[in-house]
Amino acid sequence: MSNLCSVYWLNYFISFYFFLAFEVELPSEEAATSRVMVLLGHFDLPARSAVLEQVSYNGHDSCCCCTEKGETVSTSARGHVVTFPFRDTPTGHAELRTSKDIERDSLKALHEDSSVNGFRSPSPLFGLPGFSIPLGVSIDYMHGVCLGVVKTLIGLWFDSSNSGKNWYCGHLVYQVDSRLLSIKPPSAITRVPRSIDSHHKDLKAAECRSWLFFYSLPCMKGILSYELFNHYALLVGGIYLLCQETISPADLRKADMLLAHFVEMFDVYYAPRYLLLNVHNLLHLVEDVKANGPLWCNSLFVFEDWNGDITDFFHGTQNVANQILSAVSCRQNMPELIAKMPDGQAKDLVLKLRNGSEKENRTAIGEGINIVGALRNGGLRLEFEDDAVSGLEVASLNEIKFFTRVEMRGRIIHSRAYKRVSVRNSYTVSYKNNNKIKYGQVEVFVQASSLQDDSVQYAAVILPFLEQTGFVCPTYEVLGVCPVTHIVCWCPPLNDHCILVPIENIEDICVCMELKDTGSPVVYIAHFPNHIEKD
Repeated sequence: MSNLCSVYWLNYFISFYFFLAFEVELPSEEAATSRVMVLLGHFDLPARSAVLEQVSYNGHDSCCCCTEKGETVSTSARGHVVTFPFRDTPTGHAELRTSKDIERDSLKALHEDSSVNGFRSPSPLFGLPGFSIPLGVSIDYMHGVCLGVVKTLIGLWFDSSNSGKNWYCGHLVYQVDSRLLSIKPPSAITRVPRSIDSHHKDLKAAECRSWLFFYSLPCMKGILSYELFNHYALLVGGIYLLCQETISPADLRKADMLLAHFVEMFDVYYAPRYLLLNVHNLLHLVEDVKANGPLWCNSLFVFEDWNGDITDFFHGTQNVANQILSAVSCRQNMPELIAKMPDGQAKDLVLKLRNGSEKENRTAIGEGINIVGALRNGGLRLEFEDDAVSGLEVASLNEIKFFTRVEMRGRIIHSRAYKRVSVRNSYTVSYKNNNKIKYGQVEVFVQASSLQDDSVQYAAVILPFLEQTGFVCPTYEVLGVCPVTHIVCWCPPLNDHCILVPIENIEDICVCMELKDTGSPVVYIAHFPNHIEKD
């Protein structure tokens, strides 16, 4: 019934869109009509099947990208699933569908009253001028990868129903939890890690994404077998490359190679019954990115977040639809109502409540760089005082001011001297030093004024990590590449040695994961794929 409602709503949207136009005036002062063009559609698998008038996502011919029919695999005496095995073709999948193919099959299915190549009747999307279903219906990596492939693997590794399988790691889940719960993510990651043992069945999509990009490889190192670990690294590396802010042709080629080999070997390391549509869709991700941009451009994370905002529009269970409509109407008419209010304290209060808290504690010190909080005297550990005085070339410590937080390019970087946060590590950063990328932890930020030319310099007192010991995973010998290069291994910093780094040389905030159960302490430092996508 919900899918029927979605299709009816979509038909209404398309009929409304068809007549939607705006009269505009061109620079030449000529009048013209501007129309909206729909380029992309984002759906999870059940909604996509309904909107495209295609068979269910767990049936034959359910891939909307290619003509892969699928194979039936028995799971029990009375159960079976439809799988999509890796094919012996250059791409690993069947021939790609075209808009003409889909339109032909849909019309034929309507006339024959039976599905043709997976389509049951023409989709409402055919009513959108210029819209291409193969290119315009993007693959949502929130549901397909994070809640699909990643969550499936977590279940395979830790669900007790898989005990006895060679991939099962449930007997070592306490060690994984010990590592995972010791991680202090930066504040940019909204959710702190939760126990795999207690919560692996109800992990949120954002938690699965953090597990994929940051936590999983350090936590599973030495837990998974060597072959399974390296195989999983193919997925991590491939998805990371496709989620970057900028993606080069070389990145696309590498991601395609990593994901294709991951799918090819999936039934070898696990079982053919788990080669479901979400795993198969990994083969289409690179083409999807070429057509529609990085995966974060087309994910449903932001839409799910907006769905959460809707819950603020109603209270109780009576007349929910009317409550939502009333709240939306109030929000849309708020600017007009405020404009009609007379000036005074009441209007000032309304504006303050509507605009939220203003960033009044920021002090600009450079382009895109702000001090957060107040400057103060003192705040440097005794063993670092001489290094700070000599590095800043000041006469004494009295000429130095200290602050504990900085905002750079919209991201808040803490220092270890900021004591109001204990479960987060927002002070591990990457920085430039002699044109090389180094890593360290910010002890405190300093301001020093020159007595000679009245200039002011700002720097971070950083405890540098000692040396890089490699990446989190080795080179994948079959492919001849290291799948994951965004997670590097470094020796922990010494607490009695610091350097001064100009604040503008700080590159980015990183995820720091220090494991203490590996014999000698090792720190894994992970880069964010992008800072546009939010939890």
